[in-house]
Amino acid sequence: MWVMASFSSGIVIHEYRHFDFGTLAVLALICLAGIGISQRYKNFAPVVLPGIFILLGIISAHGRGVYGQDHILYRSLKWGEGPVTVSGVIVSDIRKTQQLYSQKVRFELAVRAAEVKGQWQRCSGKILVNVSRDEPLHYGDEIVASGNLHFPYHFSNNDKFSYRTYLKRKGIPLLLSVKKTAPLEVLRTGQGHPVMGGLLRLRERGNKILSGALNPPEAAIMQAVLLGERSYIPRDLNDLFVKTGTAHILAISGLNVGVVVAVFFLALRMLPVKHTRQYHLTMIFALGYMLVTGASASVVRATLMVIVFLGGFVLERETDSVNSLAFAAFLILATDPMGFFDIGFQLSFVSVLFILILYPRLLERCSSLTDRFPQKFFRYAVESFVLSLTACLGVAGLIAYYFEIVTPLTVVANLFVVPLSTAANILGIGLLLAGLVSPWLAALFAVCLKFTLNLMVLVMFYGSQVPGACFYLKNTALWHIGIYYAALAVVVVFLRAPSIDKAG
Repeated sequence: MWVMASFSSGIVIHEYRHFDFGTLAVLALICLAGIGISQRYKNFAPVVLPGIFILLGIISAHGRGVYGQDHILYRSLKWGEGPVTVSGVIVSDIRKTQQLYSQKVRFELAVRAAEVKGQWQRCSGKILVNVSRDEPLHYGDEIVASGNLHFPYHFSNNDKFSYRTYLKRKGIPLLLSVKKTAPLEVLRTGQGHPVMGGLLRLRERGNKILSGALNPPEAAIMQAVLLGERSYIPRDLNDLFVKTGTAHILAISGLNVGVVVAVFFLALRMLPVKHTRQYHLTMIFALGYMLVTGASASVVRATLMVIVFLGGFVLERETDSVNSLAFAAFLILATDPMGFFDIGFQLSFVSVLFILILYPRLLERCSSLTDRFPQKFFRYAVESFVLSLTACLGVAGLIAYYFEIVTPLTVVANLFVVPLSTAANILGIGLLLAGLVSPWLAALFAVCLKFTLNLMVLVMFYGSQVPGACFYLKNTALWHIGIYYAALAVVVVFLRAPSIDKAG
């Protein structure tokens, strides 16, 4: 845990205090000297080692902002904003959004060359391309497109989020707007990674199955929770999830990954496959599902934890839940340091961390109540309530800070919505599999899934009508949230803690 905390601290330090190469070199020499001292004086090791990982975090964050001389950002500074023709390869899935009178296509492009004033120049780097019309494009297509190259706009509801900063942290400093009449040509296909291309085609097939079997709002929900496609959710439906504190249902979370992986693993158990091979195949499947769904922070975290958990069975070793979570976070940040500032990353890891730490402690406090009423249903209800309360307490501060909303109803709402969402996930997986082999079986799954989704939406609709279901805040500052989490930390410290893994 301390490794992840130190590495993250380095990333945060770099965000607010930029270092030049000379300063980094001096800090590196100090760390090397510290290593030498700690070899002789062992008492210095607890101080030196965190400092090393803090420096590694600073260096990793610094490296993400260093571009080559041929980067399109540097080229564009000489060209100025205006018409430009670029050539490159599509390196993301194709996002289509419905506008008032037409569709808009969006994707990431790895630039190879650009033409300005009739002269082609080699370029590198990624840009985001917006095409104001529907185009039959796919991952791995090499294209030539003309449009206006500019910096992303500062789309933001408050001063806590900037669309430009968000894209910059993803390594996308520029945006290319292609108008309806602007030329766009596909030169070659199949230029991307073949495995990624196959997985994205599988995702596209899944979207077609869901949209063909379900009504648009129902299909939009399942496309979001199973395939990571949230662009089709209607605004009023999204607001309903937000007001009831159940918006996490629309994002692929650890729960979704757990259900999908569990279904796959149980299917393997019914086949004549060796136990060790079952674990290996399940880990491979989890990685493939992560890539199909877009590899968001919550999915990557859940996938890595699944791999660590199953790897423990293969190696016949026990795993520590908190350390597994920290290890997953460290791997994510090591590959993408700027992912630390992603809201999804923060919500995902904070919620799971509080579940691992606070849930067993609160559950122990409720042991006298569950012992008094030993019925299985009552015990399950208490455990579910405590789990929902713990997760909600963990993310409440972040939600209040970023979205300036508090939803007291979320603890109760999740008691009903989460089981229905789990059932919908299982039925949705069945629909996807049935859609590949039997239209009649797919229709049966579709009927059951429609009933489950309509019941879930009905629960949220009536829940949103409860007085005080949600209220909005103004001017929430970071120190407010600091006080909130400090108070939670005091609660955690003073609650007697059983062993996390035994309790969970």
